[in-house]
Amino acid sequence: MSKKTIFLFLVSLSLVFACVEPFDINFINQKEILFIDAHLTDSDQIQQIQIKKSFTQFNTNKILGEENAEVFVVEGNTKKYNCSFKGDGTYQLPPDFKIIPNTKYHLEFKLANGKEYKSSDESAIPINEIEKLSTIFNETEINFDGKEMNGHEVYLDTKDEAKDENFYMWKWKLFEQTNFCKTCYGGKYFTNPQPDGQCVEDAALKRRSVIYDYGCKTDCWQIYYSSELNILSDQYYNGSPITNRKIAEIPFLQFRGALVEVNQYGISKTAHDYFKIMINQSQNTGTLSDTPPAGLIGNVKNINDKTESIGGMFMVSIKKTRKIWIPRAERYVGVKAYGLFQGRSANPEPMGADITRPPMAPCQESYTRTSRKPDGWID
Repeated sequence: MSKKTIFLFLVSLSLVFACVEPFDINFINQKEILFIDAHLTDSDQIQQIQIKKSFTQFNTNKILGEENAEVFVVEGNTKKYNCSFKGDGTYQLPPDFKIIPNTKYHLEFKLANGKEYKSSDESAIPINEIEKLSTIFNETEINFDGKEMNGHEVYLDTKDEAKDENFYMWKWKLFEQTNFCKTCYGGKYFTNPQPDGQCVEDAALKRRSVIYDYGCKTDCWQIYYSSELNILSDQYYNGSPITNRKIAEIPFLQFRGALVEVNQYGISKTAHDYFKIMINQSQNTGTLSDTPPAGLIGNVKNINDKTESIGGMFMVSIKKTRKIWIPRAERYVGVKAYGLFQGRSANPEPMGADITRPPMAPCQESYTRTSRKPDGWID
């Protein structure tokens, strides 16, 4: 496998985690690559850490979660929080855990193979609230699903804190209400086994590449996430307002309105510089056959082997959140909605003579779907 192939694989691998993670050129000499996704905040949500490894098997790149590791977050070098294993390389902090501003934290963990790791100390600097979100309709240049389409650009106003050197990261979530909760490719949906049911293959439907979509038993929302890094140093602000910062490109998926949640984080200089190199390297892929201009090494180290390179960062942040409702409507003359099915129209299973079909499907709670009405949603 060439250096360029490995580089591109690692860039794509970084998008697997909730936080985009850079790579290190030294990975090329490692059979297995350990990746850490640990971005802890002061929010009330249950917080998790992911520890995964990538490796090549039979010329195929694979990702596996590290199981049964001993994982701790240490606060102020004295208080230690034990993280419980939840499967697939995910470790959960206690429900009441939240970051305290201006307090040092670090990550410690020991893998099942006995290797021990520790991060550098990180602390969260207080930041101001998001003062305003606004949108502008863009007729042609919203990038989504590898295509250009109609949509809205979201802009942010906030104020930088003058007394500190600040570094920012922004992420967004898009909530779209959906009427369909299950899709079967070359088969039909059956409600057994309970509670989720399953798609059962049908030879005739498979041969004709038929896709059926099934309605929701309850209200359901599809969730989309930002996939690009958006960071900023306050070098040119230093206490001044940050205005009209472009945060998101929201595709015109349907004429029903949509809710956008914007999260603003204060990150460390270490994290900012790390992600800045990631952005620079991933945008200059034309010279990947050569050694990248700067190798990236995160802030997590193997205690007994300083030569091991590890992807990802242990980060702590203060988080500020604001939401904005996008009231799409038929007034957008000539606009074509892309839909929630990668450009195709929904195709419900025909009812036919069997009045028990088609059945309705549950809205399965997941990272990309929820039955809980988002706060701020307008019916």
